Amino acid sequence: PIAAVVNVPAHDQDSSRVFSDPSVGDYHRMIKGGTYDLQFTAAGYVSKTASGVSVSDGSYTVLNVQLDSVRACCAGYTGNVDGDQADNVDISDLSAMIDYLFHRGVISACPEENDVDKSGAVDISDLQALIDYLFFSSSLPRCS
Repeated sequence: PIAAVVNVPAHDQDSSRVFSDPSVGDYHRMIKGGTYDLQFTAAGYVSKTASGVSVSDGSYTVLNVQLDSVRACCAGYTGNVDGDQADNVDISDLSAMIDYLFHRGVISACPEENDVDKSGAVDISDLQALIDYLFFSSSLPRCS
């Protein structure tokens, strides 16, 4: 089991994101009956979306998902947050980071690229590192 984020994209503005229990891997999300897409993400793993998951009112649905681990994905320097193939760090990476931090957007499946400042977490300090690099000639850390 891993600690994963389970998101219901475009469902509602609040409480769409729940977390799996890293000791047993289960997660619980109360939701009205219907058909939904579920997005699963975890640091060090390739994200996965389960589309068309049907849920009935008054019952529970079991959906087991296995995420594949990410192999070395960072080449050169951190900061390719949008995951473009050319490995460019530019304004689109800044936009992707803002979307991720404030609007539940999706970023690269490579945790090392996303942790721009290499602090061990993707947070506001990574946004600041991108701003410093793009607008104030700061340097980015090298990938491991």
